[in-house]
Amino acid sequence: MKKRFIALTFILTLSCLHSGIFTKVLEYNNTIDLNAVESVKDGKTFLTVSGLCAASSMSVKEICVNQIDNVICIEVKVSALHSKKESGRFNYSIEIPDGCTSVVYGLDWFELWNIDSPFRTGVLVKGAKIPSGTTLVTRGSQFSEERYEFTTENSGVVKYYMTEYCNKCDSYPDGIVYNETRKPGKFEYNPDDGRMLVNGQYIGHLVFIPAADCYVLYKPFDVYIRTLAKARHLKSAWAYGSRFGKLSYVFYTDGTFYGPLSFEKPDDSAEDVPAGYKDTYIEENSIVELRYWAYPNQDFVLHDGNKLCHVVDYMYKTNRKVYLNDDPPEYLKNLE
Repeated sequence: MKKRFIALTFILTLSCLHSGIFTKVLEYNNTIDLNAVESVKDGKTFLTVSGLCAASSMSVKEICVNQIDNVICIEVKVSALHSKKESGRFNYSIEIPDGCTSVVYGLDWFELWNIDSPFRTGVLVKGAKIPSGTTLVTRGSQFSEERYEFTTENSGVVKYYMTEYCNKCDSYPDGIVYNETRKPGKFEYNPDDGRMLVNGQYIGHLVFIPAADCYVLYKPFDVYIRTLAKARHLKSAWAYGSRFGKLSYVFYTDGTFYGPLSFEKPDDSAEDVPAGYKDTYIEENSIVELRYWAYPNQDFVLHDGNKLCHVVDYMYKTNRKVYLNDDPPEYLKNLE
């Protein structure tokens, strides 16, 4: 009797495993380093999707690809029941057929690829080649500057300065005095995808905007997803992480918006906002400039199809030379 019970339990367990009772579909919120890389070979477009299950006890069992109308759905199924050879990491490539408009991930339909993405239309260029000898400076403020000096096509030195202005003279021909505020660091740049590292730490991905002849440093993993909302004159609404997350941004057709730093609520019911004060936005070259009425600095997000990504900073090419202060302030003489 005992042997029959064990055998029956074993058969039921195998049946459950086969039917998927012990498996679940991996979602964006539970995936580490989810990445999608587009490539073209022999006139065909491919998308390689990779990532790692955040739960170390679970491993990938199966990857299913389904097409619903013009949307391709990728579902990565994971389970806590697995062999030693199985792991939570996955790397999977699919061919994107003609007529496909979007590729999504998980049951929440987190979008990985969109036919109207600015990266496909050429508005934004990923992994632009940057020649050795190029210097990029961040937008920063009028009193600070970070300079990324490329000594090769994929590496260089980053220097940090505080700037002050003076009359033009032989010592300072541009009328700008530079003071180093930190010791220089080393950066690495991957021309294939635009990834930037400073002293081994990831700071974002660099993309080129041809129309503006500048670069934008952004984080493609820190994203907001298009979601549903009810509001008058609504243009679009966005939630953090997935379309079921907390509502973060609401854009209206009159050029105003609600964001994380707004005092105004999406339903226009806020009582602490003075009459006539509105947060406004401008979108150009797929970069959305956010202007908060109560916040002194502008903020930016990158619009990629059905995603908003956090923008770290703008970068511009410069040929301007650095003229250091001959007598820097005492607190800047011993840099750390």
